[in-house]
Amino acid sequence: MFDRYALAVESDIVATRFGVSEVLAPSPSRHTVLPGRRVSAVVQDDKGARRLTAFRWGLIPFWWTPDAVQEGHRLLHARAETIAEKPAFRFSLAQGRCVLPSSGFFQTIESEGEKFTLHIRPRDGEMWSFAGLWDEWLSESGAPLRTAAIISTQSNQLLSSYVKRMPAILKREDEAKWLDPNVSDARVLRKLLQPLSFKAMQIDVVAAQRWREQDDASLIRPLPNSRKVLQSLGLAPKKMVLPRRNVLRDWQSPDGQLFFTTKSFTRDDYTRWHPVVDLHEGEVFCDCPDFHFRHARHKPDIGTPDHWCKHLHRAVENCVRHGDLQVRS
Repeated sequence: MFDRYALAVESDIVATRFGVSEVLAPSPSRHTVLPGRRVSAVVQDDKGARRLTAFRWGLIPFWWTPDAVQEGHRLLHARAETIAEKPAFRFSLAQGRCVLPSSGFFQTIESEGEKFTLHIRPRDGEMWSFAGLWDEWLSESGAPLRTAAIISTQSNQLLSSYVKRMPAILKREDEAKWLDPNVSDARVLRKLLQPLSFKAMQIDVVAAQRWREQDDASLIRPLPNSRKVLQSLGLAPKKMVLPRRNVLRDWQSPDGQLFFTTKSFTRDDYTRWHPVVDLHEGEVFCDCPDFHFRHARHKPDIGTPDHWCKHLHRAVENCVRHGDLQVRS
């Protein structure tokens, strides 16, 4: 499980991105945010006003005893699958949801006895919104301590070979629902906590650092061999290499698209369907007549074959077999 992330963005930019009307606790840009430290969070009241505030990372439920707090217990993460059932999180799920802005997170993985530190950040350069829960604990003197936990979900397809959990990153269109205190149905809320597609992630291998003694741009600077290491770990998507010559399969349109005909997987007759390799844009898509895919248009990136439908797999494999396309890491 990840135990540090980054928010290398100033508070005014965070406030603009999340539509914050009041900044209660500005925070500096930080390349590493550690457990037990202050973290920036966005909360929303029942009138729809958003505020940028700060919590301490490591949730302490309001009902914990002073002894438990003094012993240093903290809840850094809350599992998305069980937040509605766990006593430590049920109250916060109903009345204490927040968003923790992030510019990326760090994950240490191990392969063949060697450890690597990954910096995983938004591919589009924007900020991510980690789904979070917060609570307020009162000491015996009445002093409040406001803390938060980051919700985790199952890792996406790319990361699952190395780590089982990743932060629950909200889609931008789901942030309003998550923050809305008038939404209380746990089933609705849990549907928002899905693994983020790896297509939205940019992954770099960075140097292992002494995190508690350093906070500068070197923490997120990719190593010179980052790409090579990612390829060896299977964390870099394969790329199609398109030849310079014309490709003649069944038919090639003037704008460089290739069309194929093959036998249907569900019918005995030969059916024309249209898996397309676009020589100019480097993309592939398929309009499948197969009833499982009817009316569904697939337009994945050419480097993400795990998301191709079965028809498209067969078409591209046919091209590779005939030497019209090459695949390299």
